[in-house]
Amino acid sequence: MSAKKLIAISDSTACAESILDRIAKLARAKIDMIILREKHLSEALYYDLAKEAIRICNTHHCLCVLHHFKEVALRLDYPFFHACFADLQEDRELKKHFQILGVSVHSQAQINEACKLQCDYVMIGHIFESSCKPSLRSRGLDFLRDCAKNSAIPLYAVGGINAENIATFQDIDIVGVCMRSSLMQCQNVESYLVACAMNLNPSF
Repeated sequence: MSAKKLIAISDSTACAESILDRIAKLARAKIDMIILREKHLSEALYYDLAKEAIRICNTHHCLCVLHHFKEVALRLDYPFFHACFADLQEDRELKKHFQILGVSVHSQAQINEACKLQCDYVMIGHIFESSCKPSLRSRGLDFLRDCAKNSAIPLYAVGGINAENIATFQDIDIVGVCMRSSLMQCQNVESYLVACAMNLNPSF
């Protein structure tokens, strides 16, 4: 089994500093991917932010994935995009616009649909309780294990994941984990990512 990846999900409303400064620190620290999730912004503001985030990530050879604002990604001719499941249902040919397309899912049925519509990966949750969506019931590790056993598409876990509980994913057949608040609020990004990587992939 290869090393599991660490994915950052941005949230400027919960960030300990400016979101671009945090993105730069994450990219310099060699995070595997940053999903630019800023749904509260207008399309115009997201466009401006996306241009800068992409520039920063490219400088540090880090993959940046745009989120939610499909028209922004198309205007920028940007090939990496993450959609919510409702967007995928609305445009069932979404994949044709993007080189890499990910989607957020909450059930095995949605995983199967994402696979059918040629998505490249799914982000499944919420595994633990999350401040991002406090009204959603956490699904737990057994749910994740069952989905991983039956999935024909790469899975990332999301929801309430941090350096303290990340080791629980070591033996589950997923490609990585996604973190939002823990990576937006940690004081030392580089040392926090090192701790996460060591706890998630102790043999690497």
